Amino acid sequence: MSFPAFKNGGAIRLVTQLVSVGLGVFVINLLLAFAPASAETAPAAGSQEIRIYVSTQGNDAWSGANPDLSGAAGTGPLATIKQARLKVRDILASKPNMPVTVYVRGGKYYLAETLELDSKDSGTAAAPVTYRSYPGETVVLSGARPISGFTAYKGQILKADVSAQGLKDNYFRDLYFDGSRQILARYPNFDPKNPITGGWAFVAGTQVYKDAAIPGEGAANKTQFIAKANDIHNWAHPEDGEVFIFPRLNYWNNILPITSVDAQSHLISLKSPASYAIRPGDRYYVRNLLEELDAPGEWYLDKATNTLYFWPPAPLASKAVEAPAIQTIFQLDPGVSYVTIRGFTIEMAQKSAIVLNKTLHCLIAGNIIRHVGDYTHNAVVVTGTGNGVAGNDIYDVGDSAIYLGGGDTPSLTPAGNYADNNYIHHTGVYYKQGVGIAIEGVGNRASHNLIHDTPRFAIQFSGNNHVIEYNYLHDTSLETEDTSAIYTGAQDWIGPRGSTVRGNYVYNTYGLHFDNGVPQTPYLSWGIYLDDYSAGVTVDGNIVIGSLTAGLHVNNGSFNNVINNIFADNRGAQASFEGSKTDSKGWLHLLPQMEKNYNLLANAPAWDSLPGARIDPQKAGLADGTLMQGNKFEHNILYNRASPESLLYHFYASNPAYNLFDYNLFYNFNHQITADNSDGDYFDKVRESLSDWQKRTGMDKNSVAADPLFVDPDHGNYDLQAASPALALGIKTTAMKDIGPYQDPLRASWPIVEAPR
Repeated sequence: MSFPAFKNGGAIRLVTQLVSVGLGVFVINLLLAFAPASAETAPAAGSQEIRIYVSTQGNDAWSGANPDLSGAAGTGPLATIKQARLKVRDILASKPNMPVTVYVRGGKYYLAETLELDSKDSGTAAAPVTYRSYPGETVVLSGARPISGFTAYKGQILKADVSAQGLKDNYFRDLYFDGSRQILARYPNFDPKNPITGGWAFVAGTQVYKDAAIPGEGAANKTQFIAKANDIHNWAHPEDGEVFIFPRLNYWNNILPITSVDAQSHLISLKSPASYAIRPGDRYYVRNLLEELDAPGEWYLDKATNTLYFWPPAPLASKAVEAPAIQTIFQLDPGVSYVTIRGFTIEMAQKSAIVLNKTLHCLIAGNIIRHVGDYTHNAVVVTGTGNGVAGNDIYDVGDSAIYLGGGDTPSLTPAGNYADNNYIHHTGVYYKQGVGIAIEGVGNRASHNLIHDTPRFAIQFSGNNHVIEYNYLHDTSLETEDTSAIYTGAQDWIGPRGSTVRGNYVYNTYGLHFDNGVPQTPYLSWGIYLDDYSAGVTVDGNIVIGSLTAGLHVNNGSFNNVINNIFADNRGAQASFEGSKTDSKGWLHLLPQMEKNYNLLANAPAWDSLPGARIDPQKAGLADGTLMQGNKFEHNILYNRASPESLLYHFYASNPAYNLFDYNLFYNFNHQITADNSDGDYFDKVRESLSDWQKRTGMDKNSVAADPLFVDPDHGNYDLQAASPALALGIKTTAMKDIGPYQDPLRASWPIVEAPR
């Protein structure tokens, strides 16, 4: 099946609430002499903007009033953004009602330190402060240092002393050659032909089912494991090494320092515990050992001598070798307001590229953000109120691309932060739960983003009253299992009530599992996943195609409203409802914390309106001992051409009598369309016809089995033809043209050309 027609185009709209924050209007320079505005910043009459210029040919002793060297003596551009920030402060002190824009001319700027702004650098709604690239010019802001002076070491391996190159005692964890991230020396070697499923060692022993209990398994199993004999090498300093491992459940990985290696017993001991007990068959590799530098692209830094060892994948020639030297490019501290960062290429930060820490109405727009982040740091981090991340291209990120937080839980006061119209791909380079967009807190939004090639989820959210809408998400969950494209969970009982997931297009959610070293994909994956007692979520107008296990998975959830969705060609089932009972170990384990959170909000009036929030967890069990109640599944289209074995619904420990199913449209389930699986096997043969399901449960009384008449499902167009029987049922699907990114002055690139998968 090909990708949908809206792949590189969507509705062409102007987002005026974004533009008004970041763009100035009629322009004057620092000396208040009028100058013409560019077409890109077409002004509205009557407003003014003060401009400051920065250039690689500039001088921090100059005024910054002119964009080049042709003006009066001393009025040319500044040399650094740091000095421009000081100029901005002076202007804000003397002319607080004037918009100020710092224009940075084209070129590459190796930053000496983080560009940090505090409240004294703030603008206002009427007079914002903007830092941006000069129109039509490419500006690269790099946190790296170039490395030169390589000499021969051994074979194809070169070495260089980095102590005199701005990297002394800087134990950098990334190296870039010609703009590409290189491989920290490892065993087994990275496999370029199989970059996800190849290049692994496996813990010795007989693999068991991940949920099976192992007698005697305890805390020690998180800090040590037995390697196979041929995977133990003669390492002079194993304590310098690290183990990159997916422990037990394969949800995500850990990177753990080695403390010792016993060559006789093959026991590898670790400094820190893994997330879960390490079990036989878990996949891993060892890295950061000089002896394993044996392939092109690999490198190793001897921190004792500041010596870099590197096997270039191609001749050095004029290609740059660079290593990150600063942690963050832009840091906006609490209280900063109405500041825009626009149009830069921002790269090679050790941690996050941009951090908005409790800021107000700031905007990150139209940037290319790449080659940043480590195991615990995202490309862009946002907390505060009313901040936006819009129109950026973000890729090659250690953890997640965008994090949105903020808002107040007891009062349900929204933060109003948003990620809109971004193109995100290849996240989770180091942390395999590194998602496209991660959302917490209250009242944040992810909309019209294009996200692909993520190791786990594309969008993950927790908290309350969020909106996840009109995103195009494809080829996700490439490296983990028990996964989805859109995910939320609620082991705390209070989330994600009040949130809405609507109008998203989800295509090809994979999932990966290793069975005795053999990769299996797709594996245990859903399109939209409401996990762990998620309650009060509206799932409206989404299009979910090509997931393995089911298009929708509700796990122990209640009071969720699933309406107007299209679930098509998902292989196991189109919709899955799995629960547990009040005597289950999982429920009893979580119950004390759920009860505590429930009591904390007992006197919070804002929570009266959230579905099911006033049900005491202690009293949540139903008469039959199950927990799932109040879910509504109405006005959906369930369409199957993927497999004759595909189920319409899958149930496990979930009683339809406490939920509602009706006004749905079914197609091509051979009249055996409902599964009631008591043993949890998605592919068993326990089925019943539509009429038997209706008689037994009283559900789907008004539902219809018919062809929905999509416009062109073979080419990804799931719009409805005018004669579709879905319309007579009152089903209101999302128009394909409204999904995904759109052309806008704040887009970093248009049309979007997707990166290779």
